Amino acid sequence: MQTSPPAAEPALAGRGLRLMRAGRTILDGLDIEAAPGTVTAIVGPNGAGKSTLLKVLCGEIVPGAGSVILHGRPIAGMKPAEAAARRAVLPQSTALAFPFNVREIAELGLTVPNFPLAAADRAALVARALATVDLADRADRLHDALSGGERQRAHLARVLCQLWAGTRLHGPGVLMLDEPTASQDLAHQLRVLDVARAEADAGGTVVVVLHDLNLAARYADRIVVIADGRVAAEGPPAEVLTAALLRDVFAVALEPGRVPGDGVPFVLPQVAARLDGASA
Repeated sequence: MQTSPPAAEPALAGRGLRLMRAGRTILDGLDIEAAPGTVTAIVGPNGAGKSTLLKVLCGEIVPGAGSVILHGRPIAGMKPAEAAARRAVLPQSTALAFPFNVREIAELGLTVPNFPLAAADRAALVARALATVDLADRADRLHDALSGGERQRAHLARVLCQLWAGTRLHGPGVLMLDEPTASQDLAHQLRVLDVARAEADAGGTVVVVLHDLNLAARYADRIVVIADGRVAAEGPPAEVLTAALLRDVFAVALEPGRVPGDGVPFVLPQVAARLDGASA
């Protein structure tokens, strides 16, 4: 965890968000905000509504009630190209219908909206993005020839191109990531979240959905815990990740440890006990 920065107006905020699907409440009056210069990690059990919340926050899904404010304006009133210039989103998976190579995938981040950049600037952004995600040596490789983790990083390069181009026009934007480490080996998990941390340290706003509580604790300034469509807890990792929260939200008996020196909490699944009553 990083030292908490001074309080700032949120770049992204959801107010009173409600959403129902097939008679089931997915989001239940949820409030959330993320400030510039911070990484906000959204965690919670399976089915808690994390990915749906991210889709609402980015404008992909319109909530039944409540509003999403992006850089001081309702996202519902923004044209798609305008929103795309102010926030960039990496979903859990992205389907491709054409045989693009890695470089072409990254270049897609500069097409919607059509950023007014010179050809040399476009090429430089793409090269920077591919180097950042460790795919510079695979720029000519086709999407179908990539591993699952490489495909996800190729799309991260696309998202970074979009984010950086938007930053040139409007200043630091909002980066939203949905489980970006799920397909990555350990080294690339750290690389991907180092990218997120660097964007926040440069003044951007990062919102990331994670399952790994240890990575959330290491990289996030704030953790928002979602359960049953509501915020169960939020705040700095050291305050949020407690034995009581692990018991009440995740149904495990486990006392978090603390990293010597900085107090970042961590959990060891090897010593956890399930409390859900199910057999192994």
